[in-house]
Amino acid sequence: MDVAVNLPYRECRTQPIALGILKALMPSLHQIDLAPKFNDIYLKIILGKARVLVEKHQDLETKRLAYILTFFYPLEAIFKIEDEWDEKLHELAYNLADLILGYDPKITCFSTYKNNIGLSLLVAKILAENQIKSIIGGPSILWKSHVYAKLYPWVSCFYEGEAETLFVKTFKRTQKGEKIRMVKAPPLLNLNASPIPIYDDLKLEEYDAIGVETQRGCVNRCSFCNVRFFPSCEIYREKSISRIVTEIQILKNHKREFCFCDNITNPTPKRLIELCKALEPLEIRWASGSFIPRISLREAYWMKRSGCFLAGLGVETLSDRLLKWMNKPINWKTIRETLANLKTFGIKVEISLIKGFPKERLIDTLISLVRLLSIKKYISIVSITPYYISQNSEVYNNPRRFNVNFKPDCDDSITHTTVYVKHENKLVKLLMDIAYSVIENV
Repeated sequence: MDVAVNLPYRECRTQPIALGILKALMPSLHQIDLAPKFNDIYLKIILGKARVLVEKHQDLETKRLAYILTFFYPLEAIFKIEDEWDEKLHELAYNLADLILGYDPKITCFSTYKNNIGLSLLVAKILAENQIKSIIGGPSILWKSHVYAKLYPWVSCFYEGEAETLFVKTFKRTQKGEKIRMVKAPPLLNLNASPIPIYDDLKLEEYDAIGVETQRGCVNRCSFCNVRFFPSCEIYREKSISRIVTEIQILKNHKREFCFCDNITNPTPKRLIELCKALEPLEIRWASGSFIPRISLREAYWMKRSGCFLAGLGVETLSDRLLKWMNKPINWKTIRETLANLKTFGIKVEISLIKGFPKERLIDTLISLVRLLSIKKYISIVSITPYYISQNSEVYNNPRRFNVNFKPDCDDSITHTTVYVKHENKLVKLLMDIAYSVIENV
């Protein structure tokens, strides 16, 4: 039978929604999520390779290098084996391919993103040696499907865009033996027309929570972000409240905890309160990692009443100066008030920060540290992400404005990000690293 596959690395907080959509579009596809079982093995290989290469990348810490390697390394290792870690990667790829071959597919559909695109291409190459066709789609197939088609000729088709519009047609054409190579699908204008995902072949108990989409796209225009240019996010769209409720009712018997896999769960106070009021009768527990830190006491009340137990806030920095450069629609006052409001109703909070944004100065880092210490009683988790230049973001398109010096053609064709290292004074860099080390352990 033909299969829809998800490979490591993928955080298994929620099930892969893309596989649920593919199954709903084509019920004959068998879903295979190999991330829960093989994530740890894959990361061990990546960390091993990072230790080997870290001396060649002294301007990058091992943690960041390992993050980069999760998607770069498999591409390099497709054509060469130089050490034990290359051998282990190929051994893993062959094991994954063998598991897929056990279903005797004629076509394998890969759902990909930056953390698994490299491994997916390597496994697709092994499958092609066994006369198995492959279709590769997902957020990683952006803007450059014509480039991928030239670089990786063993892939039958690179599918760029949302599955709902052209996937079934593309699959049937591939079945007939047509050489399509690449497809650019238009966005689905009405999200209510997307089929309700089906997860018959997945064990939902393997995941921390059940994921549900409430919208696609983003109303914000942050200067570091390129989400609004994704084929699935270039137009902001929402599912109706009744449609969201229907999806949850279908899935609530599996687990009581849900997670909204959104770009932004609270685009407006009105939308958030309407959603919460509709969720209250369902008696579920839910979380979202995509909140603007601009939540009133009334919104926090309805969040708690509807079952919200965790809110992830895209804070990025606690410096007002840097927030303006990032074009974030918030400031320190709204962040602090949001945290206090959520604390009032006992909702746990995770905040995300960006380390190394081009306009960040030592004073910005120190301000973030001091302010974080003053609000740490409101926060459960602090997550720090190294800054990368995202293709088509404002920083990418206007590098001079942000005092960034890089070549646009050096962005990786798979991840659409460019590694960015701030060339600070060594003392300043040391102090910033120390400050972030303290922040990470707050």
